[in-house]
Amino acid sequence: MSALTALQQALRLRDQPEWLTDLQRAPLPPDIRELIRIATGEAGAADSERDAAATFLQQVCLHAGADPRRCLALLAHDDLRTARRHHRLLIQWLHPDRNPGAQVLAERVNMAWTRLKNPLATTSAGESARPSAPVPRTRFPLFLGLLLLSVLALLAISLLPQTPVYVVIAERTDYQARSAGPIALAAAQSASRALPAVSTPVTAPDPVSAAEAEVLLQQYQAHYRAGNLSGLMALFSPKASSLNGGFEAIAADNSRLFSSTRQRRMTLSNPRWQTVDDARRLSAGFQSEQIFGTSYAPQRHSGHLEMLVVRENGKPRILELLITE
Repeated sequence: MSALTALQQALRLRDQPEWLTDLQRAPLPPDIRELIRIATGEAGAADSERDAAATFLQQVCLHAGADPRRCLALLAHDDLRTARRHHRLLIQWLHPDRNPGAQVLAERVNMAWTRLKNPLATTSAGESARPSAPVPRTRFPLFLGLLLLSVLALLAISLLPQTPVYVVIAERTDYQARSAGPIALAAAQSASRALPAVSTPVTAPDPVSAAEAEVLLQQYQAHYRAGNLSGLMALFSPKASSLNGGFEAIAADNSRLFSSTRQRRMTLSNPRWQTVDDARRLSAGFQSEQIFGTSYAPQRHSGHLEMLVVRENGKPRILELLITE
């Protein structure tokens, strides 16, 4: 894999989407900077090479969960100056005027640059910088003072009379309550029987199980095939995002597709589920067929699909859907 140039790897990924997992785990090719220039149009490459370079950067460098250095396409020896140059080129490529559906990717690039340029987050060589530990301060004198106060308090309590004090207080309270009326008496008796409140432990939300994620994926494919827009959008979180925008953009895209096609079908190849904290992430290749209007010849598309499923209000929901062709 390391013998192939960055452009060769990008072209192979376009033709063999199942190679994505190996590429995401492997080090970046030494000439990755040339691939950025191709994607931004600076290298004057053909459209097919520019599309392959863009797909490689999106799926291998800018995928969800990638570390800041990989998001900026940095090699092991690259310093902060190179990170600044890559950040500028990538933001130019992902600018809304040139790439209106790349808001999520642009945010990842900006976040990676913010983390890298912070002196406490990284050094110029990319290694984590650890702040010097504060000088420990002894608390032994404070401990002795508290211990002495505790002993004196226990000694004072032991010298006080025991039962008569509480009996007199109880009788006085009961007498005052009786003299104030039945309402005050009931309040005093309730207060005397009150028990301390027991705090309810806070439980962490249940993670999304593999079975729940698989059921949601089947529902997504079924609603897509049936053209059921309301059922499909009910599977998304209101905070969902895609390469074209948020929840409203996803609904608009599917509404246009459903209204202009008679039949739709989507099949996945090599689906792989990964656990991310309490969520599940799907990575798979896809092939889709749509029949438009009165045509009988289906239009076919293929590419890569990523889906992030989280638990929201007790139910699994799609928080992120990234589809690249």
